[in-house]
Amino acid sequence: SVAVINVTVPTTYLIRPYLFRNAAREGKTADYTLWVDILPGRKIHRANGGPTKYDASGYCDCSSGDPSLADQCEFRVTRGPITEIWMVNVVNPDEFRILNFKDGSQQDPTKGHFTVVGGGEVSAERVDDSWLVTVNGREFYSIFDAVIWGG
Repeated sequence: SVAVINVTVPTTYLIRPYLFRNAAREGKTADYTLWVDILPGRKIHRANGGPTKYDASGYCDCSSGDPSLADQCEFRVTRGPITEIWMVNVVNPDEFRILNFKDGSQQDPTKGHFTVVGGGEVSAERVDDSWLVTVNGREFYSIFDAVIWGG
């Protein structure tokens, strides 16, 4: 088994490996190995404001400067003929980046395109079940189909 746990440090954690009750009653034993890696945390950009009525909210992978998608940006989405995604601007977290998605089809997820409210150069490409959206050549956002269509 593998577990990835995001924790806040400094603090103390207790890890208790155990056997299922019937195995323990039968006197069985099990060898185990524990590996612990301390990795750098992901920067989380949180929203301060945005629409008060929305269909969904959450976090999407994002990055600035390169498409590593190493950070997370909070978003809110209102769905309709034009889906509007309010996202924390990864370059300037005090502002929102508002993306519009239109002319899409849930039956054919390769259709549709993004525009940026307030202007800016935007491009998007399909990656599995999501869109990699690039704004002004330096903001990168991964938008899952579930953000656009729900589900």
